[in-house]
Amino acid sequence: MAELIGGIEAGGTTFRCATARVPLSPTTIADATTVQTATPQQTMDQVLAFFRSHPIERLGIASFGPLQLDPENPKYGCILDTPKLAWRGYNLLEVVSSELGIPCTINTDVAAAVRAEYHFGAAQGVASCVYATIGTGIGAASLVNGKSPAARFHEEMGHMLIPQHPQDDFDGACIAHDNCLEGLASALAIYQRWNQAAHDIPNDHLCWDIEATYLATFCVNVTRILSPELILLGGGVMQHAGLLDKVRGAFRDLMGDYHTVDQDQLQNFIRITQTEPDSGLIGALSLVA
Repeated sequence: MAELIGGIEAGGTTFRCATARVPLSPTTIADATTVQTATPQQTMDQVLAFFRSHPIERLGIASFGPLQLDPENPKYGCILDTPKLAWRGYNLLEVVSSELGIPCTINTDVAAAVRAEYHFGAAQGVASCVYATIGTGIGAASLVNGKSPAARFHEEMGHMLIPQHPQDDFDGACIAHDNCLEGLASALAIYQRWNQAAHDIPNDHLCWDIEATYLATFCVNVTRILSPELILLGGGVMQHAGLLDKVRGAFRDLMGDYHTVDQDQLQNFIRITQTEPDSGLIGALSLVA
């Protein structure tokens, strides 16, 4: 029988856990459960109980961050200065590997999710891509030839600083920065700015011109810096009808006539993700597949 592996998508609201057979595909997931995120003790008791009932050989973790991902650091696998105060300093990797007694690997949720797109979604066949999820917060990660870039610290493109839209006087929703991408364009920012959830805001509202400009600015910045073959946008905010086309249009305007993307290829350059809502879980499994 094929090997059985495990994966954890650790989020601020839920921990999603699954087992799968290798070789991995979305159809080889064997069993799954969802645990509500509470205190570390309450959450992990349930997570570990699930995996103890399955004979998995190794496990991948896709977690909210920030994370310590330097294997030489004594805090390797630790959740760092997260707004989720109960989880600050919690060594998720160490707890899972020691309690289950199996090899474990950890990365950020977005770094795992982009792997899911690379292996099974919209990024199949491309050498380089950038993935961003626009939800309560904004996370983003890049992948080159199937690998995350080697770096001192994991990518935090969701906190890049961007210009304020001239019609936007919102102070920002990020606890660390005012005019960062997450502070201005996340679902939380939309709610705080307009006093209503994104899904309740009509298509012709100024909200969507502002949102498209911010997301297009992100796309311009990563295009100028990384020149990826593909940019993938996901998360709940991107489900709004017409937003993707607005982002593409704003991107075209912001790029101007310098270092441009072939406009005939724009539809294929900025696209919606394909593996959501399971990208984080599939990505976690792919870390050890």
